[in-house]
Amino acid sequence: MLSLGVISLQAFSSYLSSEENGVIPPEKLDQSEDMNFPLSQYFINSSHNTYLTAGQLAGSSSVEMYRQVLLAGCRCVELDVWKGRTAEEEPVITHGFTMTSEISFKEVIEAIAECAFKTSPFPVILSFENHVDSLKQQAKMAEYCRSIFGEALLIDPLDKYPLEAGVPLPSPQELMGKILIKNKKSHKPANTTDTKRLIDQPANQSNEPVSPSNNTGGMTQRQ
Repeated sequence: MLSLGVISLQAFSSYLSSEENGVIPPEKLDQSEDMNFPLSQYFINSSHNTYLTAGQLAGSSSVEMYRQVLLAGCRCVELDVWKGRTAEEEPVITHGFTMTSEISFKEVIEAIAECAFKTSPFPVILSFENHVDSLKQQAKMAEYCRSIFGEALLIDPLDKYPLEAGVPLPSPQELMGKILIKNKKSHKPANTTDTKRLIDQPANQSNEPVSPSNNTGGMTQRQ
């Protein structure tokens, strides 16, 4: 096709995402740059709709995409989580109200745990777009994150960085090897009975939030 002066859609897409067409100057990707500033002062290599292999209306979803983007240097991946409709009531990841396929939330968490720090020691941020309105399935999400990520999951604020107004975020250096979860709290009034029942369950079935809240490891300091 090059002889005709044209390139394929796949070749053009590859060029757009190649190093030759990067939006960040190569010198800004130097691993030696200072990683001791607050996390909010860095550009973070991020992935949107990470689970999709094709278009967001009718494309397929794949657990493998999480492995690929993490191995490529991403430090922030997106999980669109929905209530599963199976008898087992397992949460799933998909693009809601479309024809995209569903994948297991648990399998995605396992894939992230497997590849999170293979190419970079700096923190990985999981951006939850959480549509799960089932307390039982919310508890499963929390349990999977706690049990699969283990000590890597940041559950409580670091001692030097309480969640208070005016206190900066920790630095990438201080968060090395940690997984952070970004998730909105529900503003809907909770069913008191269901909430109490969930709180009274063993700790491994808690409904507590699982987290507060390249390459330079996928993080580049803002100027």
